Amino acid sequence: MAPLETATTRPNPPQILAMLALQPPIALLAIACLAGSAAPSWSPQAETPADPKPQTVVVIGASLAAGPGALLGAKATDGSEAFANLHLYPEVLEHLEPAWDIENLGHTWFFSQPEDHGDSQIEAAIALEPDVVLALDFPFWFAYGGRGDTERLAYLRKEGLDRLEQLWDGKANDERPLVLVGQLPDVRDSPVLSRSQLPGDETLKELNAEIELWIERHDNVRLVPFAAQLASLQAGKEVQIGATTYTKRDIETLLLDDRLHPSTRGASLVAALCLEGLKEAKIPLTTNIAELDVRALAENLIAAAKGESD
Repeated sequence: MAPLETATTRPNPPQILAMLALQPPIALLAIACLAGSAAPSWSPQAETPADPKPQTVVVIGASLAAGPGALLGAKATDGSEAFANLHLYPEVLEHLEPAWDIENLGHTWFFSQPEDHGDSQIEAAIALEPDVVLALDFPFWFAYGGRGDTERLAYLRKEGLDRLEQLWDGKANDERPLVLVGQLPDVRDSPVLSRSQLPGDETLKELNAEIELWIERHDNVRLVPFAAQLASLQAGKEVQIGATTYTKRDIETLLLDDRLHPSTRGASLVAALCLEGLKEAKIPLTTNIAELDVRALAENLIAAAKGESD
């Protein structure tokens, strides 16, 4: 396995253009690890402890976890926040659950070598002995990308989903980490992605169906439905997350102007979806997710970052 990278290698200009065509949607959104000394609390039979210990959270994935980097120069469509001030969903989780020890292993350049970066992140995550792994956008680069539609499904299975199973390979059921994964959002209207990188309509459905079946086969894996929520908004339906209602009009402010990566508002939505999934899995939270005003949370984070940079 390749060692975990601690520094970003800057590509040359021609490589940059190729990479920008592959940049994954952070609007997607996958993964955090909650480590404790007790047995994993994702078990349906587990009871929330009266005095829960702080959780250790490990995040793996691509630009949803690590940020899209400065090359794109994307910005909020309403000019409300500078690119340098963007909050990522792991940062929002740190704000909501300050007692958690969050280790973010995500890498901006995951898309350039998904197999190598995937191996490095999983190897590092295993060494941390996590109880929970947030791998929201981990499958993305094993589905979108530079290969034909006839190859995408097999590549996702063998190189993406099978690779994730290494997180609990050889472990008994009660020792396996809880893994949260996202499906593939339809971001094919993004000007950043090239036509050759986009799956067709039927292929995208097949890829998401494969992820859903894989989740169903593993009791320790749960879905974070950011792709389905985005699809609902795109179809003109209302979406309720925490105490906040979103509509199709919100899409523009949830994403940067590349229509691919989330703004702080979008990252806050993704973080809230993570907490909803963790609550359903019986992970103890200090945040009352049912009463969380996700929109107000994002505005407070934006205002605070703007104040610090002024």
